Formats: sequence, C-alpha cells, structure tokens
Amino acid sequence: MPIWRKEHEKSRILLHYIGLIVTAIAVTALCGQFAHLPLFFEWGHVGSMSLPTATSLLLCGIGFFIVSRSEEESVKN
Repeated sequence: MPIWRKEHEKSRILLHYIGLIVTAIAVTALCGQFAHLPLFFEWGHVGSMSLPTATSLLLCGIGFFIVSRSEEESVKN
C-alpha cells in the first residue's frame, strides 16, 4: 500500500475522486445493461460499453478508491 505523505495530499484526493467517478460510470453502465436501457450504456451513436468493460471499470474504480483511502490515518498523524 502506498504511504501518503502530507505533500501527496492533493494526489490522494485526486485519486479518490477519480475512483468515485469511474465507479459511478461503471455502475451506471452495468445497471443499464441489466435493465436493457441503452441510454445508460451507449455513448451516442459511436458505440456502447460492453458488460466485461463495465465490470473491469468497476473493479478499477473500487481499486483506486481503496488505494486512496489505504493510509489515510498516517497522514493525520
């Protein structure tokens, strides 16, 4: 796990929000796939997000979120 120092606080917060945004996009696409609502998983007329891609993005987003929260207590001390 990374050690978040005080000078890395902006990077930790940025990684935290990237994880939340990626997770929200993946959950929206997965819900659209399961509910058969193309509005939630199609990106205009260009293409759509497949189920494996949405699942991979979900795992990446959760991973970013966990890594950004891993050493939060060491920053406070």
